[in-house]
Amino acid sequence: MNAKIIKSDNPQPLAVYTEAFDVGGLIFAAGQLPTDFKTGIPPEAKKDPNFPFYGSDIKKRTHYIMKNLARTFEAAGGSLDHIVKAQVFLEDLRDFHAFDEVWKEYFKVPPARTTVGTTGLLVKDAQIEIDLIGYDGEILAFVEVKTRSCDGPGAGLPEDAVNKAKRHVISRMARAFLRTTRTHREIYRFDILAIESRRGKRPVVRLHKDAFAEQH
Repeated sequence: MNAKIIKSDNPQPLAVYTEAFDVGGLIFAAGQLPTDFKTGIPPEAKKDPNFPFYGSDIKKRTHYIMKNLARTFEAAGGSLDHIVKAQVFLEDLRDFHAFDEVWKEYFKVPPARTTVGTTGLLVKDAQIEIDLIGYDGEILAFVEVKTRSCDGPGAGLPEDAVNKAKRHVISRMARAFLRTTRTHREIYRFDILAIESRRGKRPVVRLHKDAFAEQH
C-alpha cells in the first residue's frame, strides 16, 4: 500500500514533518498549531490588543486551525465532512467550553475525539493543537470483475458481457445494499471492471467508472 504525501497552501512548519499522508484513502493529518511560522501567532488568530475585551483568543485560534485543516483535507480530495477521529491538546482545560463552541460549527456529525490537557506546545502562546484522521471521500468502491473468453464457442467482447443494461442491474443491486447501511451514500463509487481474454495474448482490462452516474 502506497502513502501519498499531501501538501496544501497552508504555512509550512519549521520542524521536519509532513503535513498529511493519504494511505489507501485514509488521510492522516499532522497536528496543526495557530501559527504562520513567521510571526508566531498571526493577527487573525488572536484578539486585537486595542480591543482586549472583544473576542476570544482560544476561539480565534481554533478557527484558524480548523480553516487550515480544511485546506489540508481539500488538498487530499476530502473535506471536514469526512473526519472520523480527532485529537485536541489544550494548554488550559478551562478553555474547553469556548473551543467546543467553535468545534461544533465545523462538523455536521462530530467525529470521535480525544481532548487532553498539556503543559506546553511548540509555539509560544499557542494554547491549542489539533490533529485529524479522515478519508478522501472515495474510500469505498463496489467492483465487479467480469471475465469472458474472446475465442471459441460463446466468445464475445467485454462490451457484450458488461453492457449498459448489465451495469444498470448491478447498480440497482448496489443501491439496494446502500439503503441497508447507515453510512453516507456519497462516500461510495461503483466501478465495473471487464477483462478481455484471448489465447496467447495479454488480457485487456477495461474499466467502466462510476456506474451510478450512468443512471437515468
